[in-house]
Amino acid sequence: MEYKIAITTLVVDKISTLKMKAKDPANPTKGELKHLPDIKIGASDTKGFSLVEVNIGQKGIIHPSTAGHL
Repeated sequence: MEYKIAITTLVVDKISTLKMKAKDPANPTKGELKHLPDIKIGASDTKGFSLVEVNIGQKGIIHPSTAGHL
């Protein structure tokens, strides 16, 4: 299967380079869940393109996007 992806660029003022790792990957805490990406790939259209949705946070816990919180 081949995937064709169109990418939209997002410009961010500050990017956190802190490397994070879940202590127990099978049972992440709420604090860890907000930093894990939730990636959904939709069905392909007639041209072979798929909508890819990426949210930072899983299980309804979304990472804050306020100034000062990286």
